Amino acid sequence: MSDSAPEPVEPINAEQARSLLYQAIRDRLGEHWDDEETGWRLVTGHDYMARLTRAGAISTSTSICLAA
Repeated sequence: MSDSAPEPVEPINAEQARSLLYQAIRDRLGEHWDDEETGWRLVTGHDYMARLTRAGAISTSTSICLAA
Protein backbone atom coordinates (compact mmCIF):
# COMPACT_ATOMS: atom_id res chain seq x y z
CA MET A 1 0.00 0.00 0.00
CA SER A 2 1.27 3.45 -0.88
CA ASP A 3 1.13 6.52 1.37
CA SER A 4 1.28 8.93 -1.58
CA ALA A 5 -1.69 11.13 -2.37
CA PRO A 6 -3.84 10.15 -5.34
CA GLU A 7 -3.38 12.00 -8.61
CA PRO A 8 -5.84 14.90 -8.96
CA VAL A 9 -8.69 14.33 -11.42
CA GLU A 10 -8.66 16.67 -14.39
CA PRO A 11 -12.25 17.75 -15.09
CA ILE A 12 -13.55 17.87 -18.65
CA ASN A 13 -16.06 20.34 -20.01
CA ALA A 14 -19.70 19.40 -20.47
CA GLU A 15 -19.53 19.26 -24.28
CA GLN A 16 -16.62 16.82 -24.22
CA ALA A 17 -18.33 14.74 -21.50
CA ARG A 18 -21.56 14.55 -23.51
CA SER A 19 -19.65 13.41 -26.59
CA LEU A 20 -17.84 10.70 -24.62
CA LEU A 21 -21.08 9.61 -22.97
CA TYR A 22 -22.95 9.15 -26.25
CA GLN A 23 -19.97 7.30 -27.72
CA ALA A 24 -20.02 4.96 -24.69
CA ILE A 25 -23.76 4.40 -25.20
CA ARG A 26 -23.21 3.53 -28.88
CA ASP A 27 -20.30 1.23 -27.96
CA ARG A 28 -22.36 -0.63 -25.38
CA LEU A 29 -25.83 -0.67 -26.97
CA GLY A 30 -25.11 -0.36 -30.70
CA GLU A 31 -25.32 2.37 -33.31
CA HIS A 32 -29.14 2.32 -33.42
CA TRP A 33 -29.59 2.28 -29.63
CA ASP A 34 -32.40 4.85 -29.80
CA ASP A 35 -34.59 3.13 -32.44
CA GLU A 36 -38.25 3.86 -31.59
CA GLU A 37 -39.41 0.25 -31.97
CA THR A 38 -36.53 -1.86 -30.65
CA GLY A 39 -34.05 0.50 -29.04
CA TRP A 40 -33.48 2.22 -25.73
CA ARG A 41 -35.04 5.37 -24.29
CA LEU A 42 -33.17 7.98 -22.31
CA VAL A 43 -35.03 8.15 -18.98
CA THR A 44 -32.88 10.72 -17.22
CA GLY A 45 -29.37 12.06 -17.35
CA HIS A 46 -27.04 14.97 -17.80
CA ASP A 47 -23.73 15.60 -19.56
CA TYR A 48 -21.89 13.06 -17.39
CA MET A 49 -24.50 10.30 -16.85
CA ALA A 50 -27.45 8.65 -18.56
CA ARG A 51 -30.13 6.20 -17.39
CA LEU A 52 -31.83 4.29 -20.18
CA THR A 53 -34.66 1.78 -20.42
CA ARG A 54 -35.40 -0.67 -23.20
CA ALA A 55 -38.30 0.34 -25.47
CA GLY A 56 -41.31 -1.85 -24.75
CA ALA A 57 -39.64 -3.55 -21.77
CA ILE A 58 -41.03 -3.59 -18.27
CA SER A 59 -37.85 -4.00 -16.23
CA THR A 60 -34.81 -3.71 -18.52
CA SER A 61 -32.63 -0.72 -17.77
CA THR A 62 -28.99 0.32 -17.74
CA SER A 63 -26.95 3.23 -16.45
CA ILE A 64 -23.84 4.62 -18.08
CA CYS A 65 -21.57 7.04 -16.25
CA LEU A 66 -18.30 8.69 -17.04
CA ALA A 67 -15.97 7.82 -14.19
CA ALA A 68 -12.35 8.44 -13.39
